[in-house]
Amino acid sequence: METLSAVPAIILEGGETYANRGTPKNGGHDCSVFPATVNKPGIYEIPLGMNMKKFIDEMAGGMRNARS
Repeated sequence: METLSAVPAIILEGGETYANRGTPKNGGHDCSVFPATVNKPGIYEIPLGMNMKKFIDEMAGGMRNARS
């Protein structure tokens, strides 16, 4: 599924643009599932090499019932 989900972006934007998503050694994206333990659960397409703490805090709304 992940490989097939990359095809439209590679065709529309080109391979180089697609590879520039993520870090230099990890080009492209990844599909990740975040369960109800975050405030915005769901399936996310994220750049490879992205900092997971930053993703959870900024995109997934932080951890549900997190203690300060």
